[in-house]
Amino acid sequence: MNSDCKLWFVNVFKLMLSLRRFVANFFSFIFMSFVRAVSYLRPSLRYFIGSGLGRLVFFILKDRSKIIKTNLNLCFESDASVDLKKLYKDTVKDLGVGLLESGVGLFRSDKYIISKMKVSGFGSVKKHYGDGQPIIILIPHFSHMMLAVRVCGILMPSCLLRRSQNNPVIEEATVSTIKANFDAMVMQKDTRGIIKQLKQKNILLMLPDHDLGATRSVFADFFGVKTATVKSISKLAKLCQAKVITASFLRCNDLSYIIDFKDISSDLILDDYEADAAYINAVFEAYIKKNPSQYYWCHRRFKTRPHGEDGFYS
Repeated sequence: MNSDCKLWFVNVFKLMLSLRRFVANFFSFIFMSFVRAVSYLRPSLRYFIGSGLGRLVFFILKDRSKIIKTNLNLCFESDASVDLKKLYKDTVKDLGVGLLESGVGLFRSDKYIISKMKVSGFGSVKKHYGDGQPIIILIPHFSHMMLAVRVCGILMPSCLLRRSQNNPVIEEATVSTIKANFDAMVMQKDTRGIIKQLKQKNILLMLPDHDLGATRSVFADFFGVKTATVKSISKLAKLCQAKVITASFLRCNDLSYIIDFKDISSDLILDDYEADAAYINAVFEAYIKKNPSQYYWCHRRFKTRPHGEDGFYS
């Protein structure tokens, strides 16, 4: 093949990539516009649309549907009180609802969001902040996680620990919301930036229940499964003398929300990563059991396995 032909193929390939990105970004823009519009509907109508959206999305995304079923089987198969088929259907529905609720977190006003909230346990946060203590707030990955972190941003001056979105349209919407509603943001891999925020007596919001691999984690039980759990919480709390508080965020039957803060600072050892990870997982597990379908079961929470153990997501 001569050089002219090679150049032609390269140019065609680049054009196809550009068209693919354009199409993806165009549909993402349409979808985010839809999410924004729906965020202004009545909660009951938003819930109805989200339920249908969840069923449709996971009917199409078979791989993600399989991940949900695998996770639910691992965590609840031994619990005779749980109907796994019903829990799967409820989870799929709540993931769709949670996506639209995250739109509320991105686009609605502070006044509207707070009007839907019941807040408990916040006294400990105010006390530590008033005492000039750095604070780490741990929030599980509920399906409506963006709304959860937005509520925290309204209630207190906060720095959000985050990772970038792959899609530029979603990334732009997320960053715009963070800049408008949070004191600061820091990327997940920016260790120096994280420490700097805590040293400045800031409140750091973390969603720590993701599988970040064996080197950054220890294995601790989560619903009876050995689970890669980040050890950075203990490290940061000790290094920065930070208080650690967990936050449960659940949707009620009347479509209002409860956010409940729990100070676990005195329950952590800090020098024992495995013990701290096990305790935090147990707290999160108790939160999730209150309404398990509202957890973000579509991620590969159990991807990293102890040495020699087979994976679950083949």
